[in-house]
Amino acid sequence: CAMAFSLILIALCIGRKTGTHWDVSIPVTARSVVYHLLMIQDLSVATRPSINHVFWSISVEYRIYFVFPLIVAGWKRFGPWKTTLLTALAAYCIVLLNVVVHRPFYYNFVPQYFILFALGCLACGFAYPENLPEGMLKKILCTLLLAGFALVCGAAAVHVVMHYAIAWLFAKLYYILCIQDLLAATAAVFVLVLAARTPDGMLNRFLSCRPLAFIGTFSYSIYLIHAPLLQFVQQYLLAGGGMGAQSHNKLYWFACLLLTALPIVLVVSYGFYQLCEKPFTRKVRGW
Repeated sequence: CAMAFSLILIALCIGRKTGTHWDVSIPVTARSVVYHLLMIQDLSVATRPSINHVFWSISVEYRIYFVFPLIVAGWKRFGPWKTTLLTALAAYCIVLLNVVVHRPFYYNFVPQYFILFALGCLACGFAYPENLPEGMLKKILCTLLLAGFALVCGAAAVHVVMHYAIAWLFAKLYYILCIQDLLAATAAVFVLVLAARTPDGMLNRFLSCRPLAFIGTFSYSIYLIHAPLLQFVQQYLLAGGGMGAQSHNKLYWFACLLLTALPIVLVVSYGFYQLCEKPFTRKVRGW
């Protein structure tokens, strides 16, 4: 449904290049449509961003779902820690293979996402007191936090102090090993576990407030269709503001786009959720 929504908007009004990020989604080819229907769009450079550039992640998620039973089996056989480490090892084997053979599949396969998925499972285990002693949890979270802080400081020091060749090598390793994704995952684990283990805390109350909880019910619909809506608003309602020669004041145009597009995206996405997502979730719950 989100794909049809995007194709209709492309056919009617946002099908020409305007100098924005949306340009990567057009033009649409028959190959793009077929690859998206088969959920293999990210395996081709030509089809990965086409139709709607956020759809690349759908096929990544689709593949992870097939790995999830293996992670569950690993938890039962080896335990959560060994399973997470084995997942990371397998993911980095793919990274190493890409470095050796110089093939572009790594950038589409995004193996670090499998590590993030395993860390998410680990966070769920941390959330229950019976699975982990309180003192051990604090030590683990502090270790993760300090490791992330050390990586950030190390990157800054290398960039500022060390020789250019060493800095380039460090930056290359930082990029290849996807350290930025692992740092974001560490922060997410910290926030999720803290919220789960302190149900009456300030963080949990903030994340559970009604406006956020309401938006959370249709957040996936927001993700699926926000990109073409942003392009429509920028191209027509803002009369091309922020594009091409008018893009010198980026902060101003960003503020204009945020104030104009946010309510439109929320309203349209909620309607999309009611029509296209909610009926399926009701059916699944009925099973």
